Amino acid sequence: MKTPNEIEGAIPTALGIIHIYERQNYGAPAIYATGEHAESIRRLTVRKTLTHGDIKALKALGFTFEVILDPQSTAGSLAALVA
Repeated sequence: MKTPNEIEGAIPTALGIIHIYERQNYGAPAIYATGEHAESIRRLTVRKTLTHGDIKALKALGFTFEVILDPQSTAGSLAALVA
């Protein structure tokens, strides 16, 4: 089955932007979603983290991604101190 973007003459649509960030869990990188779609993604995947397959499937559905800083990171507060 073709996605709407693969059908000839189809107008690509963006369903929304999913904000993601990376955090180390026991030394392994983990990708988390945040924002308006985060809870729906958690319910759908039954996980707090996203796999590369999850991201690929969400892109095929028309979502786009924006990488942000980890909300629990101290980098943002340190940047404010030196600014």
